[in-house]
Amino acid sequence: MKKSKANDFDDYAKREKPNRRKKRSSKAADLSDAFYVDADKWQQVEQNIEQGFYARVVEVHKRYSFISPESELGKIATRDVWLATVARKFLQAERSERNFVCVGDRVFCCPADENSPVVSEELPHCSIELALKRKNSISRVDPRLADRRHVLASNIDQLVIVASYLNPTVKWGLIDRYIVLAESEGIVPSIILNKKDLLDEVEKERFKEECLNYADYYEKIGYRVLRLQAENKDTIGAKSLNQLEEMFSDRISLISGHSGVGKSSIVNLLGPEITQDVETDGIFYKGRHTTTYASLIKLKKGGIL
Repeated sequence: MKKSKANDFDDYAKREKPNRRKKRSSKAADLSDAFYVDADKWQQVEQNIEQGFYARVVEVHKRYSFISPESELGKIATRDVWLATVARKFLQAERSERNFVCVGDRVFCCPADENSPVVSEELPHCSIELALKRKNSISRVDPRLADRRHVLASNIDQLVIVASYLNPTVKWGLIDRYIVLAESEGIVPSIILNKKDLLDEVEKERFKEECLNYADYYEKIGYRVLRLQAENKDTIGAKSLNQLEEMFSDRISLISGHSGVGKSSIVNLLGPEITQDVETDGIFYKGRHTTTYASLIKLKKGGIL
């Protein structure tokens, strides 16, 4: 009797599948554990500070990172940029993350020796020898490998959740998920609701009432909410601009939200050392993101984004 295709599939599904995932070797585990050190080991590095310097990771790419030296008081010299690679001895270590380091990581670096290959003629090159264990992080599942995390940023003081009332329409559930994520990592969540001018033009009173009620709810349970029209300094107004600057000053913040909600416009109002490309309405139809990687940027009022 000829088996049906369905039966063939059932037989295949019952077969024992080989485990193709490599077991983590003790050597790989030791290397990984030696790279991410606790506070006690981090303090011991200070005794040999002549060999290198403390730094903060300010941008991460596939094969290298950009780092900036960090002073004893935690100030980051973002204008002083080095090209960094992780020390070779750690490259064979298995890891549960997409990259060894992420934006915001505190690292200890040593200048590259004379025998190291020249990666860039414009920037000094160094090797990342150690990383301090993170106090918190924001991550997602790596889209390439489901069993790995893609850590976007670490050591954050505040997560600023940006949404727009319209174009694109606010998604309250997304704001809630960001709040839960921030609270679980010990990060202060704050909310910016942008494009309030579009809300004023909406004829549906039910939608207006929903937006006003949700914003009030967040404030009542203790979260800061700013309602803005952040297109430029003329539209935002002096009072709102002062509130915005105060939200970001003297802390390290991560700003996140859907494309087109006005994140880049908000950043540009804060006097960043690097002006951001502003998203246009065409982004909704082209499916493009103008900000494609994370960067650490110093703001005019002293905060870091």
